Amino acid sequence: MSPYGVDKNQGGDSPDNVSWMERCVESVMKKNSKLSKGSAIAICKTQLKRTKDKDAEISFDKDILERHTLMKAQFISKQMREGKTFEQAYAKFDAVLAQVDFDLNNLY
Repeated sequence: MSPYGVDKNQGGDSPDNVSWMERCVESVMKKNSKLSKGSAIAICKTQLKRTKDKDAEISFDKDILERHTLMKAQFISKQMREGKTFEQAYAKFDAVLAQVDFDLNNLY
């Protein structure tokens, strides 16, 4: 197991990251035999960062969607307790969002 100096924010030189880096470096060097191992490591560290950043974005987007869904369910439930039908409550939720110019991407 070789340390690759993976950023701690990306999990550092964890066993999973080291294994990923070893496979990546081997693959990069097979595709371009003129590259030094150091260059292959740099390429792989960049790719690992992109992969980790994308995973973090997906996780963040999923969290926002879950919060939005919970908020919607709570709103509709409250409206139905007040005597509205599901369809009326759903329509009112959409109307409220339209009034505040709701944009899921700018929620947090």
